[in-house]
Amino acid sequence: MTNYTGVYTAVHLPLKTENDMQPKTLFLIDDDALTNYIHRRVISSRFNFNIVEFTEAAKALETLQAYTPAEAEQLPEVIFVDINMPHMDGWDFLNEYEKLPDFVLAKCEVIVLSSTVNQREIERANTYSVVKGFISKPLSVDALAGIERMNSNKVVGSRQ
Repeated sequence: MTNYTGVYTAVHLPLKTENDMQPKTLFLIDDDALTNYIHRRVISSRFNFNIVEFTEAAKALETLQAYTPAEAEQLPEVIFVDINMPHMDGWDFLNEYEKLPDFVLAKCEVIVLSSTVNQREIERANTYSVVKGFISKPLSVDALAGIERMNSNKVVGSRQ
């Protein structure tokens, strides 16, 4: 049994085979550089993303706050965020993220990527309207394989 929990809605992950497209951007927010490296490798093995890593949630938030409506197309399509981080944790990030302008919220899909298996934390993540899924770390190819492409450019996947 894999350590994976999630239900995804309205998340489009461009597969590596979509060579006709410019890579979309993905933000990977985790304070552990080694974890970011591993997750970058796993994501890159299956999906076509320009991955931007942040070891501080506050830096990722500052980057998102700097975008203007004219730059909306440059925003990340997906944001993976860890919960347990120093300084600004994932909960603080989500609280501030929800205050961002609508053009940011409409473009970015947030998935919590955390080492917790605590059901209360998973339920807490689901209380945020901006959170589209929850995956227990470490991110694996199996977890990504659970995300299936839908004909409407949205994906729905779950694996227990």
